[in-house]
Formats: sequence, C-alpha cells, structure tokens
Amino acid sequence: MFKKMIIGLIIIVMVISAVSASAGFYPMTTVVCQVDYEADTVVCSDFNENLWCFYGCEDWETGDICSMIMWDRNTENIEDDVILVTNYSGWIGW
Repeated sequence: MFKKMIIGLIIIVMVISAVSASAGFYPMTTVVCQVDYEADTVVCSDFNENLWCFYGCEDWETGDICSMIMWDRNTENIEDDVILVTNYSGWIGW
C-alpha cells in the first residue's frame, strides 16, 4: 500500500510539474505559526507574512516548515490562491 501511495504521489508531482508553467501552479515555503487541534487546522505564514490555513493538524507543530504546491486560479490576486499539497520540510529551532 505504501508503494502505491508513493507512486501515486510521484505521478501527481509529475503532472503538476508538466503543466505548472501554463496552469498557474507554484511552490511556496511557509512556517507553521498556529496549530488548532480542536478545529483541526494549521495556520502558516509565508515570507510576505500572508497567512495560509489548511485542515489536518495531526503531526504539525508551531515552527515546522511547510512546503506547499499552490494554484493561483489564473488570477492576479494572491488572496484567492488554493493550497493543493502540503509537505513537512523540517523545523525551525527557536
């Protein structure tokens, strides 16, 4: 089952990479600034201090680095961009 998940993830990444130049997909690195276990949400901050939120906080902690694949919805406004994939990428030791 684990191998199937990895293969599926690789295929998704390959498809996203193949169409990313024209479809408005981009990577973003953020830092987790809040984890709400009751609401099951994680809030992250990017370099420009924009806040991004997603569901599924089971293993996330404040200070974790979160890499995201984003979709800009083909608009200029960053506020309507969508988080497609999140991935743990380490942590910041304060």
